[in-house]
Amino acid sequence: MNFDALLDRSSSGGEGEETAYEEKVKEVREKMGPQNLYMMSKYGNVVFASELAKRYGDQGIISISVNPGNIKSDLMRNASTVQKVLLKLLLYPTEQGAITQLFAGTAPEAADMNGKYLIPFARVGKARVDALDPIVGEKLWAWMERQVVDI
Repeated sequence: MNFDALLDRSSSGGEGEETAYEEKVKEVREKMGPQNLYMMSKYGNVVFASELAKRYGDQGIISISVNPGNIKSDLMRNASTVQKVLLKLLLYPTEQGAITQLFAGTAPEAADMNGKYLIPFARVGKARVDALDPIVGEKLWAWMERQVVDI
């Protein structure tokens, strides 16, 4: 590949919960259940990958947000027995979940996918419109910078 860097951000819930920024943490985030927090983090990955592509794409950094799909993993370890039985029928083998990430990280055509959102299995998809909103990206970026200012 002829570009300087490739950054692959995994996001399986990019259509999920919007990110709760600093001002919402106490009122909203602490009341959210594990599933909503997970979805919020995946949405944040999509926003971050898009903002990173915007900020550093001209420096050769490729940032692609990736949805590996509904795969069998340890994420459902706390599901009920009924849920586990149903999910076993609906989920793909873990190996298939790697296809999209491997494509984003190794395929020569990925060099032209900066800022894109890939869905299973190695296809360009559409993230939530607000996840690509420049104002949302700037707010998340600023919030993240505040989190690491003393590191």
